[in-house]
Amino acid sequence: MRKQIISLSILFLLIIPSVWSLFQPGFFTFNDETQIANLHQFIKVIDLGQFPPRWAPDFHFTYGSPYPEFNYQLPYYLGWIFHHLGFSLTDSYKLLLGLTLPVGALGMFLLAGLFTPAPFALVSAIIYTFTPYRAVDVYVRGAIGESFALAIFPFILYFLFRLSKNQNTKNLALCTVSVSALILSHQIAT
Repeated sequence: MRKQIISLSILFLLIIPSVWSLFQPGFFTFNDETQIANLHQFIKVIDLGQFPPRWAPDFHFTYGSPYPEFNYQLPYYLGWIFHHLGFSLTDSYKLLLGLTLPVGALGMFLLAGLFTPAPFALVSAIIYTFTPYRAVDVYVRGAIGESFALAIFPFILYFLFRLSKNQNTKNLALCTVSVSALILSHQIAT
């Protein structure tokens, strides 16, 4: 247990460079910049009392769009929370993107820890965090749903392996929650 805590502390220190530029002032250019508008509409619709969000009133020259109904929602719910904690839209979005890297690293650390000692699980989590595709997803594409999916996949596998070894209600519930989080984050990945 002590080795795991030390390894986790080292892991979070080593992955700081992966999220560091997200916490710099200003915003960066990425391919899917319409996500900021999507987040704005999602927050606006919830604040207008529409739950779950189904209609974005300002899209398509104010004719509206059912975009919130079929788009991934879990990242936007978290963005709504960040925004109501006082963060701007862009800072909320950067926090969402930044959240996916340490969460994915933790999931990979836990998953690899089922099969290897803590130092090797640490290496696995670092490799998973610094895989070029993860950087492209966050910093080039800005794909919030896919970034969330990549953060959730290790947890699904981790809880599935735990469930296969010990079939109890806790493991089943945790596996169900992780699969549900994936469904709400990125339907195509599901």
